Amino acid sequence: MTAKEQKFLYQILGNQIRSFRENSGLSQNELGKSLNLSRASIVNIEKGRQNPSLHLLLELSKVFNVKFTDFFKDDIWQNDALSSKSSRIDDEIKKMTTDEGRTKVNEFLKQITS
Repeated sequence: MTAKEQKFLYQILGNQIRSFRENSGLSQNELGKSLNLSRASIVNIEKGRQNPSLHLLLELSKVFNVKFTDFFKDDIWQNDALSSKSSRIDDEIKKMTTDEGRTKVNEFLKQITS
C-alpha cells in the first residue's frame, strides 16, 4: 500500500469516527476525556493525521455503541477506486506473508468489510 493510499484509508476512517462522534452528541473534548486522549489527538484522528490502533477502535466502538466492523461500512470503502487498489494490496500481502498468513489476512478483511 502506498503512502497516498494509507493516507486516504485513515482519512476515511477519521471521517467515520467523526460521524459516530457527532451522532452520539459528543464533543471532541468529551470523547478525548472518555478515552484518556487529548482533544488534539481526537482532531488528528478525525483528520487522518493520527492513525488509531485496533484497541482504540475497539474502545471507540464501545463508546459509540456500534460494532467494530461499523467503522468499515460505508459506500466509500466499496468505491471502484479503492477496489481497484485491492489487487495491489493483495500483491503486497503476498510479498510479506506466507500462504497461511495471507489466508488469515484475507479472512480478516472479508469479516470487516462484509
